Amino acid sequence: MTYLETVLSKQLFFRVNRKFIIHKTFLERIESSANSCLQIKLNNFNEQEIVVSRRTYKRFEKLVEVVVNYVCNSIFRAFCKERITNLY
Repeated sequence: MTYLETVLSKQLFFRVNRKFIIHKTFLERIESSANSCLQIKLNNFNEQEIVVSRRTYKRFEKLVEVVVNYVCNSIFRAFCKERITNLY
C-alpha cells in the first residue's frame, strides 16, 4: 500500500486507512459513524464499509473541503457564464 501511495497521483487518490486507497471522483457520500469516525460510500462499491482512520481524518477533511470548493466554484462559474451570455 505504501508503494501504491507513492506511485498514484495524490491529486486523484487518497489513502483513507490501512486497507483502502480511494479515487476522489468516486466519493458518493460521507457519513458520521461511531467513535467520531467518518464512513465513506463510493459509487459502484457497496461491498464493504470504508471508514476513514483517525490518523488520516484531518487530511481527509481538507480533501473534502477542497473538492466541495472546486465543485461549488465550477457550478458558480458556469452559472455566471450563462448569465453573462444571456445578457448579450
